[in-house]
Amino acid sequence: MVTVFSDTDHRRPSASLTSLIYNCQEHPFKHVSIMTTGIIIGAGLAGPIAALRLSQKTDNSTTWAVYERTSSPRTIGGAVNIAPNGMRLLHRLGLHDEVIRRGHIVPSFELRNERGVLIGYFRNTSRDGFSGVRIMRSEFQSILLAELKRRGINVHFGKILVDIRQDQEDGKVVAKFEDGTETAGDLLIGADGIHSTLRKFVVGDGVKPEYTGTSLVYGLVNTASLGNVDITSMHATSGIFGQKAFFAYAFCDETRKRLYWISAKETPLFEKLEDPDTIREQELSKFRTFYHPIPSIISQTTEFFQWPVYELPSLKTWIQDSDKGGKIILIGDAAHALPPDKGQGVSQAIEDVFTLARVLESGKSLQRYEELRRPRVEALRSDIKRNRKDREIGPWRAWLRDWLFWVFLGLMNLFGDLLPLGSDFNYDPDKVEI
Repeated sequence: MVTVFSDTDHRRPSASLTSLIYNCQEHPFKHVSIMTTGIIIGAGLAGPIAALRLSQKTDNSTTWAVYERTSSPRTIGGAVNIAPNGMRLLHRLGLHDEVIRRGHIVPSFELRNERGVLIGYFRNTSRDGFSGVRIMRSEFQSILLAELKRRGINVHFGKILVDIRQDQEDGKVVAKFEDGTETAGDLLIGADGIHSTLRKFVVGDGVKPEYTGTSLVYGLVNTASLGNVDITSMHATSGIFGQKAFFAYAFCDETRKRLYWISAKETPLFEKLEDPDTIREQELSKFRTFYHPIPSIISQTTEFFQWPVYELPSLKTWIQDSDKGGKIILIGDAAHALPPDKGQGVSQAIEDVFTLARVLESGKSLQRYEELRRPRVEALRSDIKRNRKDREIGPWRAWLRDWLFWVFLGLMNLFGDLLPLGSDFNYDPDKVEI
């Protein structure tokens, strides 16, 4: 069983999930009178966040459990960006301060060209004062898992989902795992990422993530090795635009002991390299002429990650048999994985969770969750596609790009809340009419 937790900065709505009585005319759960169990597939980031928020909105009559295919928490991966709109919601989960303590606050981004000329800054802060944070994925997951344990919510590792069925007697949805075990619940939430196993039970096998033609190289460097670099003078996060490549770096802890960087390249086929020396030399060949300290950062990097960038096509539905109000629902990357261009992946998953909690609490159909979230996600998808440009440009186009960025950033400083980037940060799912 789980304990009730009220919001830290938001009044807790008067109704609770388990107080809702479902009926055949208005609620999708036609065969049960009270929600007693909830199953969440995926213990990355979206799954634990879902368990935490839903546990805030339920009482001791409801049990939530998380099931993860890996045998233990994954420690691979780089830093994640939590935008201001995501940090606002983490505050309501009581996790805001711990995330800041173990990450690095990023109140603004710096943009430069490859010669080091400052183009400008754009703010990474919402109207109500929440700033974005860069944190190692493993650190963030550790925070979430520790909070689940504190609240008495079980996480089961080594559970590979193989089948889903609906119990004909009590109407519960039953998840079967590779080890032969099963678990039944009133609601099954798929939070198992872009390569979701659960997705096929909602939309069939025909929808697969699509490779975008872009691959990313991540590097993680211990700043103690950068003896000739004054890290105290560096901006918290910086993006550097060159004629043929883009490079970005970010500190991922407040002590600035670790620096995380990323570069992107267009390639029709993704080929993963295992040898760090080979990766380092390839990256240096692209950025050797960039201003100091970029080549030094790459030279001192010993830990690399390579990832192909996938995008999930728009799904016809995020809910199993949504016209009948089914019991399986997808959230986060399992429902709408986007390229990382806007740094909104984690925050959109958090918004999904908060919206779903409100819909469940209201007693309305699960379809309402999709109706509220799909327009928001599709607007972000359109922005990403509209803003994508060829990464290799000539000197005149580079000059024009820098000048346009300078104008845009000036407008952002004056009218940021009115422009699309600022409005992303000010969106609050708890203020949307259900």
